[in-house]
Amino acid sequence: MAILFDWYENPKTKDKQGEELTLHPRIKLNGSTTTDELRRHIQEYCSLTETDVLAVLDALSHFVGRELGEGRQVHLDGIGYFVPTLTCPLVLRNSSAAHFSLTLRQ
Repeated sequence: MAILFDWYENPKTKDKQGEELTLHPRIKLNGSTTTDELRRHIQEYCSLTETDVLAVLDALSHFVGRELGEGRQVHLDGIGYFVPTLTCPLVLRNSSAAHFSLTLRQ
């Protein structure tokens, strides 16, 4: 099945109030795959047992989480890049940053 998408308006910024609206595409998700489904599919394609696959996925999860927590990106050939991202409350320019905490987004 092909990837479906729809067009969404880009938010207007103060400096672009009079300009024509611009659009960006956003993918329409077509469901999700669980860890159990992934484990079964991997087991079908190689000689690992489902238990072995689960152990590897668990180790991968811990390793990637540790590396992201240290501020590193993780590249897995054929899969892509994982990069840490931050979330924080709205901070005004004249606010003191000492009163806010940043957290890694889960």
